Amino acid sequence: MKTSKCIRTIVFIIFGISVLVGCNASETVTERSTDTEIAETVVDSDTEQAREVLETYLTALHEGRYADAAALYGGTYEALHGMNPSVDREDYSGLLTNACEFNGYQCLAVHSVTLEEAVSPTEHVFLVEFVDNNGEVFRFTPPRGSSEEPRTQFPFTVVQQNEVLQVLELPQYMS
Repeated sequence: MKTSKCIRTIVFIIFGISVLVGCNASETVTERSTDTEIAETVVDSDTEQAREVLETYLTALHEGRYADAAALYGGTYEALHGMNPSVDREDYSGLLTNACEFNGYQCLAVHSVTLEEAVSPTEHVFLVEFVDNNGEVFRFTPPRGSSEEPRTQFPFTVVQQNEVLQVLELPQYMS
């Protein structure tokens, strides 16, 4: 009898957690949970959602679906407007088009996405590797005299803003 009651209680708890996660209440579950395993599951779910948004954003840029990418980008467009003063500053799709096709931003295919840090359930930092036009892992080599180091991994932050996950960075710029 006790085993049956225990199993029903566990099923009820699991069902309740899955409902909360499905309703984007993961912060509440994480804050109130004292069970480490439950908290890790919620963070994993948040991380996976953030990863999917990032991959969708970068793939949209690579494939030339700039309106789709603009819907997932939550960063500033000031630098892009500065490079393209003839494009309306509210024409986000047009600014991203010019960034990838004319301004030197590297809108390449994604090779890998690795979580660097889950800052919170609403902020994740990933390291992304890209594939260059030769099919190799893209390597950024800074101009001579630059203090930057050559690298193959590029940080991207995904945050929840107004109940929507958005990417804060543009792809790597090369002058």
